[in-house]
Amino acid sequence: MINDIAQFVESWLTAWNQHDLPEIMSHYSDKLEIYSPMLIKLGITATGKLQGKPVIAEYWQQALIKFPDLHFKLSQVTVGVDCLAISYQSVLNLPATEIMFWDTTGQIYKVIACYGVDRENTL
Repeated sequence: MINDIAQFVESWLTAWNQHDLPEIMSHYSDKLEIYSPMLIKLGITATGKLQGKPVIAEYWQQALIKFPDLHFKLSQVTVGVDCLAISYQSVLNLPATEIMFWDTTGQIYKVIACYGVDRENTL
């Protein structure tokens, strides 16, 4: 369980905006799995799914290099049962929402990333 949602979100956002990979990874479980259409768009995997903290850390390291101006701007946070959704402006100025599920230690073990689209552009 995450005891202080506001502190978690601030820490998560700061880590990404500072491009601090060790701090980014501190929020996540070793059993982390992510689902993201960005994985497909960037040619990382055809399934849109990655598993394992080391594999995901390598992907995110490459993303930080590919997008040196990466800066997330928080839009909204919503909370569910053992999960939260963080909405923000993402890379390529895309609106994004990440739904994060946490384990009993308060670490995120599953992320489902969603990106906004319009009629002319799809992910």
